[in-house]
Amino acid sequence: MTETGTRLLFLVLQRIHPSLKVHDVRGTLTGKLRLEGVRYITEDFHFESKILALVWHPRALIQGRLHIVTVAMNRVTLTLPPNRRSNPPSAVEELPQVSLPLRATLEHFTISDLRIRQGNDKPLTIKRFTLSASFDGPHLTLARSNLDLRDFHLAAHGKITLEAHYPLLVQFKWRHCLDTCDWQGEGHLDGDLTRLVLRHQLTTPFRVDTRGILTHLLTPAPGFDIATRWQAFSWPLDKKIWHTHDGQIHLVGTHAAYQLRLTTRLEGPSLPPATVILNGNGSTQSLQITRLNIRGDIGDLSLQGKISWQPLLAWHLTIQGQHINPATWQPEWPGELTTAIETSGQAPLPLAWQRLEATIDVNQLKGRLRGQSLEATGRLQIRGHIIRTDDFQFGWGQNRIEVYGSSTAKQLNLSFRLHLHQPQLFTSGLQGHLDGIGRITGISDNPEIALHLRSRGLAWQQENMHLSIHSLKLHAKLRPDDPDSYFQLTLDRVRMDRLELHRLIVTGQGSLTQHHASLQAIDDQARKALVTVHGGYRDGVAQWEGKIQKLPLAMGQPFLPSTFKLGGSFEAEFFYQQRGEQRSAWLQWHIPRATLTPQAESHTPLRLYLHDGHGHIQVDQTILQADLLLPFPQRGQIQAKLRTDLDNRILAGTTEFHITDLKEIQIFIPQLETVQGRVEGHLQVAGNYDHPQIKIDLHLTDGSAKVPAAGLALDQIELHLNSDSDKSLIINGLAHSDPGILRINGHLTLEDVPLLTLVLTGKRFTISNLPEAQIQISPSLEIKARERHINVQGKVELPYARLEIKKALLPEQNPDLVTVSEDEIIIGQEPRKKSLPFFLDAKIQVRLGDVVFKGYGVKTKLAGEFRLRQHNLVTHAEGEIQMVKGKFEAYGQKLQISRGRLIFNGPVQNPMIDLHIVRQIKNKDITVAMEISGFADDPKLMLHSTPPLPDQEILSYLLTGRSTWGEGQEPNTEAALTKAVASLGISYLNRLGLVKIARITMEENSLILGKYLVPDLYVGYAVDIFTGLGEAIIRYRLYRNLELEARSGRGQESLSIDYSLETD
Repeated sequence: MTETGTRLLFLVLQRIHPSLKVHDVRGTLTGKLRLEGVRYITEDFHFESKILALVWHPRALIQGRLHIVTVAMNRVTLTLPPNRRSNPPSAVEELPQVSLPLRATLEHFTISDLRIRQGNDKPLTIKRFTLSASFDGPHLTLARSNLDLRDFHLAAHGKITLEAHYPLLVQFKWRHCLDTCDWQGEGHLDGDLTRLVLRHQLTTPFRVDTRGILTHLLTPAPGFDIATRWQAFSWPLDKKIWHTHDGQIHLVGTHAAYQLRLTTRLEGPSLPPATVILNGNGSTQSLQITRLNIRGDIGDLSLQGKISWQPLLAWHLTIQGQHINPATWQPEWPGELTTAIETSGQAPLPLAWQRLEATIDVNQLKGRLRGQSLEATGRLQIRGHIIRTDDFQFGWGQNRIEVYGSSTAKQLNLSFRLHLHQPQLFTSGLQGHLDGIGRITGISDNPEIALHLRSRGLAWQQENMHLSIHSLKLHAKLRPDDPDSYFQLTLDRVRMDRLELHRLIVTGQGSLTQHHASLQAIDDQARKALVTVHGGYRDGVAQWEGKIQKLPLAMGQPFLPSTFKLGGSFEAEFFYQQRGEQRSAWLQWHIPRATLTPQAESHTPLRLYLHDGHGHIQVDQTILQADLLLPFPQRGQIQAKLRTDLDNRILAGTTEFHITDLKEIQIFIPQLETVQGRVEGHLQVAGNYDHPQIKIDLHLTDGSAKVPAAGLALDQIELHLNSDSDKSLIINGLAHSDPGILRINGHLTLEDVPLLTLVLTGKRFTISNLPEAQIQISPSLEIKARERHINVQGKVELPYARLEIKKALLPEQNPDLVTVSEDEIIIGQEPRKKSLPFFLDAKIQVRLGDVVFKGYGVKTKLAGEFRLRQHNLVTHAEGEIQMVKGKFEAYGQKLQISRGRLIFNGPVQNPMIDLHIVRQIKNKDITVAMEISGFADDPKLMLHSTPPLPDQEILSYLLTGRSTWGEGQEPNTEAALTKAVASLGISYLNRLGLVKIARITMEENSLILGKYLVPDLYVGYAVDIFTGLGEAIIRYRLYRNLELEARSGRGQESLSIDYSLETD
């Protein structure tokens, strides 16, 4: 058939079936066919495809085969009639038996961009569906099939026989992509539509295995028996709030009647690890919970009852708990409680709170909490807007609370009683007695509140703040529109740190629109009012005025760091009035005398004095003006003025600094002593609230200070802060530390995120002048700081340094030194937490000049350079330091260092050591050497000699300069061994006089100090030269050739019997 004939055929089809429309036909029906704009529309069915392509082999029909190469459709819309079926589906009596008369092959079937809609339901969009299949009689083989939705992908293959009950075997994989992670699974179906075996495994993001059997799939109530097991996982996956251990769930039955069993172990933010067991029977309308048990450290909780969701949401549940310990989620609330709660109710779906009906009966809540008995009972009823409580009673220790009454949308009638004689049970730090009654009546928009409270001995302690009230009385009857409403609060003998009040009275009367109130605080000593405030609102005018007299500044102590103590008094008067939009106010304050002292004791106590400080604030309509003066006797003063338009938000102000002596700066920086200097300058503010313009010009001159901890005396300190614009501050400064100087230059950019840039340069600036550390530096560093991140780069030269550490190289050479390992935990002490208040990133090149080091038994000059890199708390170094003209003192001898290096390629505190120590025995042409190598935290010792000698012989030459061969010991040898003994940490034996009476010998790698006290009894002490470990020796001769020897030390004890046989 030609292309023209194919077009004529489709024209005829469209005339016969007007529901079919084809916009364009290309190709032939017997070859490659491409249809564009295909539409088939009926009353309740709509099909439309932009492109439909068909490629097949007609000649295969001669061989009894239907061979379709390609069927492709693009941009397909399929609209189906709405689902009007109201009756439940009936059973399928018999499946159609399908068997094609010829074999068929479909190589490629593709639908792209498919939209399926049923009635007015939301359409289902399929990005792509592909299929490759073949028919052989009743046997259908799915070589492959793929379904792609927006974020879901399904791939399947298998075989189906379209006869009998359709036996099948299908394998599938799927993937669901979400924002947080990908979900992936795989499985297979095996059986027929009367009994189908399902196996499935969720592989990502955690492991879940499902095994089940689906039965009677052709009936209205198909059955299932499904068991699912999972491995431990956390949820939500991105926050990991809840964590479940291995668990399983088993479902068996039909959708109309099924049984459920769940077992797992769960923990979360308010639930400590607990075993969860759920048994129930359910349907499509309800779930009967026969058992829900939660058991763990929290205690034992059980729930029973029924929940239904058709036609209404309804429930009737019973909750029981035993051995409940709240400390498992609130450590400060230990206890053991028993509870029995019953709740029932109903509500429409979707939820409408105004039609909610619920009842909660607390039949029992008792036990002990925080060491006190606890018991509570009561009922809460909700009927839409009506809430009613029937005699709710709560008792805990000596505390009692009763609540009863009802509340509706229009009417209130609630009453309560309080008897709190152990308030510390509720809030730590609170003590005393509080009793009261109250009632709320009236309507919701205009309620009437009657309240009467009395207390005695109230006290509250919190960190560095202490408040005590001898007695409290509160009487109130309040209704928003009642002009007779009143309240009166009286506090007697109030103590707060240094503030002592005889009485504090607060009163008020009137409605919200017409009222007045007053406050009066009476001093405990002079019985005069410290604070008086009175005012109110009447006829559209609000007016308040008050006065403060000799109010102790110690009231502000809780807001200061605990290292400071504040003294002095404060006086003020104020007035405020507002009539409509017109307002005026003024405030005058005065501090006759104030002191700020450090809490820590000092031989020369310092105090920062303020004398006759005062200020004034004036508000006239929208203009606010303020000024202050803070004089520091014989130290200078600070003066400030401000003017602002509250409506236009315009700023204009200045602050003048004139400080002639900085001695009291030591209060804030206790590491400094003998501080001197002057500060002169000003600060100007302009612009508006959103974009303030700040200009600063401050000078610090003639500065000096001592830093005792570093042995430093800093002088000629100068610092200049100057703003060259409203968003940049220039910083220049210098300091001398004999014999050198340090300069600081930089700027601070005042943006949304300020950036500080500093450049430090200097020459021979002393940073330590202690006997054990005399260090001068010549730095060239750039420092940048933004928010909590600090970056340091540059180089530092040490032109001069003298370092002395009184410590031997090896731990065994420090017998009196006991250190604690970094990973050691001391019971009763909190672990030391290493942290910085900022994030530090540094790269610094360090070069050594005239540097001499003495310590670890070494005295040498140091040369070389290395690069330091610090990333927060981790410091690494790369480079090498050489030892020049070094000497090493060990075992009481002074030896030469022929080669010495510290090689850095990792943590700075643990460099690689390469130390070669030699001793020349000139009269015998012998060279002995000791090598120390490895990392500093675990150095290794090795012995060498030329010519080769045994280790014991090398040690003898190192320690004494003489050989161990020959009989006896020469006097010089004995003296050398004595020095070695002393260097190994047993000099206390010398203090006991044992060295003078004992004989020192060598045995393998040990020095032995011993003596025959009697001819048959020997007492000695052996020290290992390499480890420094010692052991006591007692040897007793039983017979001529039989000796008994006991050793104790080096972590073990031993007893041996030696028998010697002498022969010619």
